[in-house]
Amino acid sequence: MNHTVYFVIEARDEAVDRGEDIVIVARTDARYTHRLSEAIERAKLFAEMGADIIFIEAPRSEKEMQMICFEIGGYQMANIVEHGKTPVLPPELLKEIGYKIVAYPLTLLSSAVYAMREVLHYIREGKAPERILDFTELQAVVGFPEYDETLRRLEGYE
Repeated sequence: MNHTVYFVIEARDEAVDRGEDIVIVARTDARYTHRLSEAIERAKLFAEMGADIIFIEAPRSEKEMQMICFEIGGYQMANIVEHGKTPVLPPELLKEIGYKIVAYPLTLLSSAVYAMREVLHYIREGKAPERILDFTELQAVVGFPEYDETLRRLEGYE
């Protein structure tokens, strides 16, 4: 039994001893460092030992992703990184394949950095950015209307 499996068992036991509710995500990079069959075997051990979510990093094709979900079952997590090893598939297809959780760790960050660079270019040129939220929409995105409503409700409690 590898060390990661012991960590899964210890984490589950510790949570039970404390009476805590815990979700254990067990990850293996064995697909990247070894082969798919090794990653699947490790993932099966994780599931047997009580991991709630199984995360096999870097499957290299849709077929491999299908094999992972079919052979292991349960809650599978996909990690979608643009220009990475795992194919970028639409969320509905990932769901159809059997993934219950999908992470897009770089998508929002990369898009935000791209937009910030574009805006900084406009500022450097002394121009107003072409694509920008109006202030009311920005306030809505940030949650100002809800914040203001809460303040109004609480004014009588001061």
